[in-house]
Amino acid sequence: MEVVNWPASLISPSQTSWHLKGGSRGTGIGLNNREQFIYTENRYWTGTLSLPEIFGTALPELLAAVDDIAGQLNIIKLPLFNPFTVTKNGSDADFWRALGVSETAISDGFERFSDGTTFTDGTGFSLPSGDNPTALLDAVVGSSTIKFGGVIGTVLSVGAIFTHNGFMYRVAENTNGLIRFNPPLRQGILKGEAILVDKPFIYVRFASNDEANILINYCKWGSPVSVNFIEAFER
Repeated sequence: MEVVNWPASLISPSQTSWHLKGGSRGTGIGLNNREQFIYTENRYWTGTLSLPEIFGTALPELLAAVDDIAGQLNIIKLPLFNPFTVTKNGSDADFWRALGVSETAISDGFERFSDGTTFTDGTGFSLPSGDNPTALLDAVVGSSTIKFGGVIGTVLSVGAIFTHNGFMYRVAENTNGLIRFNPPLRQGILKGEAILVDKPFIYVRFASNDEANILINYCKWGSPVSVNFIEAFER
């Protein structure tokens, strides 16, 4: 089993959708004449990537990747976009504007006191860092909450994603950096470990061997297609 990098040129925010598959099972009508349900955490991510017409170097890159992926044998390292939250996926100035930093502060390179004054050396407070957040506390396998430090962790939006070691999680609630998310942690996270909000990725496999055939035909004819993935658990 190998890990194959998906060509970054063949993915964009508008082309991907992700859903958790699995859930509870009905066991029939109980003595109270109501449907009974049982549940264990068995959900996994399924994703669809819609590919537009293919041009230029993207064609040979995709052909080479499909060869290496070898159907469902190998794991794909798939880049993810995170359009529902603030990340430093661009210039520093755009990042600071998204956080509400004033144009004066962006021009100065620092924040002034509320009355417009600076420190005696003419400087002020540092502007927010765009670094990925870190875990402030250990979180064990099966946890559904984690405490993030850093600006990006504090402002992480509901519906946004973060990843750790190629496992993806979606934010359900954020209270000043205390994040509740789905699914529960696949792997423990230690205090101080970095979490990917900016430039995250997920490890996946093709949902079936047919996906490779779809991509081969795509490379032949160039017509838009969709290809499906499922979460990979091996590490």
